[in-house]
Amino acid sequence: MDSVRENPSIDKVWGGRMILISAVICTYNRSRMLVGALESLVQQSLDPHCYEIMVVDNASTDETPEVMRALQEKYSEHNIMYIYESRQGAGYARNIGLRHARGRYVAYLDDDARVNPDWLKDALELLESVEPIPICVGGPILPFYDAPKPEWFKDDYETWTHGDEPRRLHREEAFAGSNMVWRKEIAESLGGFEVDLGPKGGYFSLGEDTALFDRVWRSFDHPVFYYSPQLSVYHWVAPLKMTVSYQLKWWFVHGQVRNQIYGPEVFWNRLLLLVRLLWGIIKVGSLAFWRCRSYCHWENWVVEEWGPVVRKMGILFGLLGLTIPVKLKDQGWGALQCVRKSSKDVILDTGPVNDAVSCPIYQKDS
Repeated sequence: MDSVRENPSIDKVWGGRMILISAVICTYNRSRMLVGALESLVQQSLDPHCYEIMVVDNASTDETPEVMRALQEKYSEHNIMYIYESRQGAGYARNIGLRHARGRYVAYLDDDARVNPDWLKDALELLESVEPIPICVGGPILPFYDAPKPEWFKDDYETWTHGDEPRRLHREEAFAGSNMVWRKEIAESLGGFEVDLGPKGGYFSLGEDTALFDRVWRSFDHPVFYYSPQLSVYHWVAPLKMTVSYQLKWWFVHGQVRNQIYGPEVFWNRLLLLVRLLWGIIKVGSLAFWRCRSYCHWENWVVEEWGPVVRKMGILFGLLGLTIPVKLKDQGWGALQCVRKSSKDVILDTGPVNDAVSCPIYQKDS
């Protein structure tokens, strides 16, 4: 089900030194963006002998294998591993990376993300210096663009943060999947990531990472997840994400997934939640109508006022046992259709990326 191709190495030792941290990129049909993500890892300030880079190809149909072969040749001095996982789903891809990782820590980065040169070094320092010992560390995710933003679109809509100060996460809080660094033994001992959640091929979903955080919260008395603002990641905002329809789909899927992870199992508790949801939809929907005049753009009104209503509808559908699959127009996790030229024409191009900007806080309801 999976195949591995790597640069020559011996067990957990690379260049005579022990591998401390494994950086995993899970990818599906995003060969163009993948180059930039991998190159941001190649440029880390951490000694390259102390970390490995793993790319898990989740059954891509574009030129990902050819691109990876070229990248391994170009950066032969780095320990770069390529793994093909035929079972589609972010959970499967993350788990296969976890299984093959040789570091004691496993860092996850999306294929359309970029990291600062000190990302791995800072994560390693936090994992080995913070007391009590953290199970996982993470930081904010900030947007970058390669296309003009619509006038109404706010950076806040694609910014993920737990604040401006370092702190431990509170119960039911979690890190986003594109910026989390786990202790391998803990993640493995709890079975890894949920394979029934998260994006699969062209279908949009969430939660394969959140479910693992929830498992940790329920398995340990006082687990430590440590958040650091300096551990930042920059995440590409596809043009598709800058549409009202995508934003509403996000809210709906978030509701469905939240019910799958946190929804009550006892019948009477489910019935009570159902009644509360119906009342909440009526109440919040009514308030949304009254607030329409306070917005300059109708798009912001729909996203910010009706988004929470759509989320409640997602939870409601989940309670009723109705899981509605949401398919994005474009392929790839994050909606980028990569055009394959030919197997002989592999271009290592990161694509246009502007300077990442500091974004105001906008926390989508967790």
